[in-house]
Amino acid sequence: MNTSLGNIQAIAKRELAGYFSSPVAYVFIVMFLLLTGFFTFTAGNFFERGQASLDSFFMWHPWLYLFLVPCVGMRLWAEERRVGTIELLLTKPVTIWQAIVGKFLASWIFLGLALALTFPVVITVNYLGSPDNGVIVATYLGSLLMAGAYLAISCMTSAMTRNQVVSFILSVVICLFLILCGFAPVTNLLTRMDKPWVVDLVSSLSVMTHFQPFVTGMVDSRDVVFFLLLITFALFTNGVIIRSHQASADRRMKRKHFERLLYSTGGVVAMFVVMLSLYIVAGVVKLRFDITADKAHTLSAGTKKILGTLDSRVTVRFYSTQAGNAMPPPLKLYAQHVEDMLREYEQEAKGRLVIEKYDPQPDSEAEDSARLNGVEGRATGPYDSDKVYLGVVVSLLDQKFVLPWLSPDRERLLEYDLSRAIDRVASQSRPVIGIMTGLPVWGDPPNPFAHPGEQHAEDWAFITELKKDFTLKEIPLTATNIDGDINVLLVAHPVEISDTAQYAIDQFVLRGGKLLAFLDPHAYFDQKHDRSQNYLLAGDTAAKSSLDKLLKAWGLNMDVDKVVADTSFASRNTQTGDSIPTVLLVTRAGINANDLVTCQIDNLVFAFAGVFTGQPVDGLTETVLVKCSPNSALVDNLLATTASREILRDFKASNVEYPLAVRLTGKFKTAFPDGPSGSGFSELKESKRSGEVVLVSDTDMLNDNVSVRMQNVMGRMLARPINGNLNFVQSLVEELAGDDDLISSRSRASMDHPFTRVKDMEAKAGKQWEEKVRVLESQQRDMDSKIKDLQAHGESDQSTILSPAQEQELEKYQKSVAEVSRELKEVRKNLRKDTEALEFKTKVINIGAMPLVVAFSGLGLAMVRTRRRTGQRSTPPFPTGNNDMKQPERDVRPSRELSVK
Repeated sequence: MNTSLGNIQAIAKRELAGYFSSPVAYVFIVMFLLLTGFFTFTAGNFFERGQASLDSFFMWHPWLYLFLVPCVGMRLWAEERRVGTIELLLTKPVTIWQAIVGKFLASWIFLGLALALTFPVVITVNYLGSPDNGVIVATYLGSLLMAGAYLAISCMTSAMTRNQVVSFILSVVICLFLILCGFAPVTNLLTRMDKPWVVDLVSSLSVMTHFQPFVTGMVDSRDVVFFLLLITFALFTNGVIIRSHQASADRRMKRKHFERLLYSTGGVVAMFVVMLSLYIVAGVVKLRFDITADKAHTLSAGTKKILGTLDSRVTVRFYSTQAGNAMPPPLKLYAQHVEDMLREYEQEAKGRLVIEKYDPQPDSEAEDSARLNGVEGRATGPYDSDKVYLGVVVSLLDQKFVLPWLSPDRERLLEYDLSRAIDRVASQSRPVIGIMTGLPVWGDPPNPFAHPGEQHAEDWAFITELKKDFTLKEIPLTATNIDGDINVLLVAHPVEISDTAQYAIDQFVLRGGKLLAFLDPHAYFDQKHDRSQNYLLAGDTAAKSSLDKLLKAWGLNMDVDKVVADTSFASRNTQTGDSIPTVLLVTRAGINANDLVTCQIDNLVFAFAGVFTGQPVDGLTETVLVKCSPNSALVDNLLATTASREILRDFKASNVEYPLAVRLTGKFKTAFPDGPSGSGFSELKESKRSGEVVLVSDTDMLNDNVSVRMQNVMGRMLARPINGNLNFVQSLVEELAGDDDLISSRSRASMDHPFTRVKDMEAKAGKQWEEKVRVLESQQRDMDSKIKDLQAHGESDQSTILSPAQEQELEKYQKSVAEVSRELKEVRKNLRKDTEALEFKTKVINIGAMPLVVAFSGLGLAMVRTRRRTGQRSTPPFPTGNNDMKQPERDVRPSRELSVK
């Protein structure tokens, strides 16, 4: 055993040293580093993504390895056959397998070294933001395994031929097949064979299928086993090919050669069967390691608590189309992911949850069961008649919760969807949420007289999501009473709300009801109330809403004539690149990290929001959930949407972190001690127990244009969150409704890792240059005014011609205006000078620095070796005969390799 390991180690050292004894290794590493850097920072849109992650780095690895790894492996055995040293190798006391493993390990270590030299990109992404380094480590592991698989295939093809170019082409073709076999064109072609098991087998061989879990931070034993089995099979086949060369070299034993060839072919088939069996076993006995920082693939504490409190057995019926070719391989892979998660639920529930799996084939009892339970079948293409099913039904006694279609687009929300379904059937009831709003959140009912194809407005996304969890009840803005069955009252944009309705809300809070109110000094998306006559007379075209009497009673105030501008959280116009300080992209710096609702929300968008000022009255405690940065100020409503440049020009930071969303807790007192209309009668004067109110200073954040992106998935519009707004609303409602356990599972859906350093630099640069912009624009206005005065003087008095002095003065002013305009353009250009410089330096360092270090290192070592050889030739240690000088170099190579004992 020790001898075998020693031989492998010696061969590996010799091969590894051989790489660096020629320029080939350095050229390969330089090319690898240049290409990875180029594709990451240019084609991968690293900075345009704005995320502190290495997705744009690792996404190119399968394709780069496709051409670079065969360059490393093609020479391993083809060169031995070309120079004729393979026969000599097989006569020495080194077994075939020791030589194969030694050569492979040396090349794999070499590839690992090239991959390790990409560490500057890891330092870069940590410098720019706060990435999930667990995901980075997992993806590096997956990349190394994938490179090993490509290399093993290259070793196999190298043993087949003497020509390195032929070996390279064969390797590329095989590896390309392993990439494409999971893609739709290949699987669609295989479906015509009407052999579903062939489609499943081929699609499961895709390296992309097994590399993707590593990219998400999940190390799955099935994926690790797949790459290791692929490496083992390729190296075994490599050994069989080498053995066939050994047998063919012995011409005196033709019969034995035939027997060896037959045995070797049978050995390859047997090994394939063994590998396939091990792969199937690995799919049953699986281990998963979640090494993400936030444990995104591990059941959350809230889910475990829900499962731990089950007192009756819950049945989960999982409907997933399996047999046949109808289910696309990517969707079938996602179905396997859903089943894996359900098995984790089953294991965590310890017998209180049962999973039943059904395969709804056409005209089967399973399909009838799916339809009866409300699970939807969907066609995967425009011309497909067969439908596929992927849904879940959770039931307990007579309670049932249906997830009709589990879309891969909601993968980050999968745990929340499943936990919510289990919690709803276990609780036996759905909380009632009252909705009081001046916004068209309910959409429009279908019009039977509408033209075919005419679209009608649907419920806003947050209403659609809340309907899945709660019973919603619409309450008018003129309500005189809030029903007692309502657990939480959600008030959104109470424009023109009456005092009677405010009194009803007041009494609801005093009874112990929970209130969530979205107010707004500038409701941009209110199409019903804006531009109404009363607002036009007031000089403002935007609707305003506030609970003025209630806020005053609680010690707070929101100025409905002011919106907040913030240069640190300012968003940017995607078309012009201009900064919009009144549309805020609030990052983690402005979100309360210690509150259960907001602790895992990374970003929120507030459009033309107000702020809360004042101090809560005695008995109430204020918790700020979302706030502005110190680089904020209040600006007039009239400037909110159309005057971003004017706002930036005259901007002066207040150094106040204005609250955008607050929670008030404690014992509330009535805002109407004399009754709603001064009648002198108020039912409740003070709450008997601690209450809770959440106030948010923006309603536009609820709009679909701000919070979600609508996507057409198999003929159905699906809302996909683009920020944490939808999560924020749902978490608040669930927290107020008393369902804290679901928050941790859903909050992961909006986890974000922005470039915080770039954002800070942009804010700092903006603050630095804005003063110069104000000065220059002021000079420009003065010059324009003087020019107009001179021109007006000449036009008003036609008989008067400007004197030469006046003409010189006019020319001087015009030149000054041109100069100021040029400086103004330069200053505005410099607003992104620092960030652009950072981006440029980052690209240069990551693309060119490490390749230059490797190149100069190679040149330096080459110069040292040349000097040593020159010195050895000038003073030989012993006489060298002519025969030794004429000895071919190829005879030296096997003697060095085969000095293994």
